[in-house]
Amino acid sequence: MWLKWIKICLLVLLLALPGGTAGAAAVVGEVDTRGAAQRYADAQQTLLAAAACWSSYYHGAGMVDYLRAAGWELEFVDAKGEYAATHFMLGRKAGQPVLVAIRGSADIADWKNNLATSQVPFGGATHAQSLLLRGKELPATYPKVHKGFNDYADVMLGQLVQRGVVRQLRQDTKTRLLLTGHSLGGAVATLLAERLVLLGVPKDRMQVVSFGAPAVANQAFVAQYGDAIRLLRVTTSADPIPGSLQTLRGGYQQFGLHVHYKLSPRDNAMQHYMDLYLDRAADDYYRQYQAAVAEGEVQALPERQERQADFPLVAVYVSADQRLSQRPYMPQLRWFAERALSRALPNYVLLQELPDEARDKPVRNAVEAAQDHVLGGDLGALLPLARAAGARYAVALRLGTYEPQDKRSWYLSAETSLWDVQTGRMQHFATLSRNLGYYSGNLDLTAEALVAVKDAMERCWGFPKAREASSPQ
Repeated sequence: MWLKWIKICLLVLLLALPGGTAGAAAVVGEVDTRGAAQRYADAQQTLLAAAACWSSYYHGAGMVDYLRAAGWELEFVDAKGEYAATHFMLGRKAGQPVLVAIRGSADIADWKNNLATSQVPFGGATHAQSLLLRGKELPATYPKVHKGFNDYADVMLGQLVQRGVVRQLRQDTKTRLLLTGHSLGGAVATLLAERLVLLGVPKDRMQVVSFGAPAVANQAFVAQYGDAIRLLRVTTSADPIPGSLQTLRGGYQQFGLHVHYKLSPRDNAMQHYMDLYLDRAADDYYRQYQAAVAEGEVQALPERQERQADFPLVAVYVSADQRLSQRPYMPQLRWFAERALSRALPNYVLLQELPDEARDKPVRNAVEAAQDHVLGGDLGALLPLARAAGARYAVALRLGTYEPQDKRSWYLSAETSLWDVQTGRMQHFATLSRNLGYYSGNLDLTAEALVAVKDAMERCWGFPKAREASSPQ
């Protein structure tokens, strides 16, 4: 009896964790037969899923504003059902899959579902048939699933029926669904997808992406239903949750295409937080983009593009202070920012980060000295480069850091500024700063800064909303 209670206490500690030098992602436990184009497409979906999962926890996150600025209509739902209380985000955007992100553990009700670790039979072509199986005593050779996760999935199914998602999937063959979740939410998303397949939704119109999710079922279930859905199961090197039920309860088995983010425990001791998964998803997206470009599967982001004759050319400059430039994830942050700004502008030219010798050019007066400080010493060369490129305006995003003496975290700042290239006048300046872990939260702050600078461009330059800002998709 005492051993059982020790296991329960350990499970509580593991599953109650909130959403809160990097290596490349890898598929483990099986041969990865995907080509570069498919890996890139999957990384796109994974980043969108990660952004949605992070947003499902924190409705005021920078990523929420970023998704909305990109044209997503977001609805945050908290609803009580017979077996569980659900918390999820529903997103819709023309031309994109319906997006459902199920929140992970955040309150006592969630923990009750986590701890209902007994297994119940799974099956039935209708919801009524599945309920009939719930109370039957069947041998271990029958497909069985985690009772708490299954209860939650049943309530989620009712929510999707109520909001017309299931009807839309059945009637409109062009409708696709992206189901995702972190921790508890990832487990529920997996079982919900299995339910939808049993109800007649085609496998090829659904993608499931889970982050740090525990196992949901026994070996018999995996053998019969494991291939019924398209599941990308994302984990990190030191996340304890994906293996928790196998270790502490037994009788559980994971399945799906396992995408593993390699991280050293020295970089981040607790690797279950959703903001860490978000940053790593962006890193993998960047790496897969590079690989797809190298193999000729994807076109590289053009350094210059002019698509609208009556729109001014804008120079885009993204840089970082020296300490941040040495971080392994700075290239993906810069690429993410350049990609977002270029998609928001019909006509743009990307300026490369300036070499050290270019930053030493003297400034002439106090005004230029202040402006030079905003750009981290780049004023002497930035504006001449923008003029040489023929730009009428310039937008600059500079990322900087401050590390406290305890070195347990750091402050990341994002400074944005707008410039009239012809007059050399700075028209807008704003800064955001946040205390973060070294490998988590960086993308969310960058996304918040991108939304702010897009609003500033519309306000200061009177740019029409000719193009929406880029989304992670």
